[in-house]
Amino acid sequence: MPHQYVTPLIFDDDGSQDGMTALAFMLANPKFDIQAITISQGIANPPSFANDLARMLSRLDASNISIGIGRSTPLVGNNAFPDFIRDGADTFWSPFVKLSTEIPSFTTRNAAELIVETINKSPEPVAILATGSLTNIAEALRLDPGIIDNISVLQVMGGAIFVPGNLPVLPDPPYSTNSVAEFNIWVDPVAAQEVFAAGEQGLKIQLTPLDATNQTEFNRQDQ
Repeated sequence: MPHQYVTPLIFDDDGSQDGMTALAFMLANPKFDIQAITISQGIANPPSFANDLARMLSRLDASNISIGIGRSTPLVGNNAFPDFIRDGADTFWSPFVKLSTEIPSFTTRNAAELIVETINKSPEPVAILATGSLTNIAEALRLDPGIIDNISVLQVMGGAIFVPGNLPVLPDPPYSTNSVAEFNIWVDPVAAQEVFAAGEQGLKIQLTPLDATNQTEFNRQDQ
């Protein structure tokens, strides 16, 4: 039987329901070795989200994975998800998700520093899956642009190329008046600009925009 290559992976998410579902799926997938989980600003406030993430990892027998905590604001400006969405992340979407009230022992690191360290110490190129804002990735590239040489691919869920953006799903400005932007890019456009610019320096970026995710279905038969 041929040896199956296992991809070393950094999972970077903004504390979303779909992101945590994807994380649980990938933790159970033998094709991936998740070496670090970093939380970016976006849906969650990273520092307050850490405890619930630790509880989730404990429940999934994955407490050995390092957690990186990103900044709570974008690199520039004040774009943000509305409070009613962020409030859900603060409670880990209870009562829909039940976690132990006991917080397991865990340590956290600065997200950008953890990304840089994980990539630099890996004997194999590391993949990054970014399913939230690109704030942490941009800060890591600022710390050490040389990490590009040991990143196999940066998979980004974000953007809207040939389709309308998703901000108008909310009825009030500034969301309703912006018909082109997608939330993950809009919440930190400077970070996104810096990350995409790194593509010109050799960073391999694969983008999954709304053009694709609008047409993707997932049901119980796909589990």
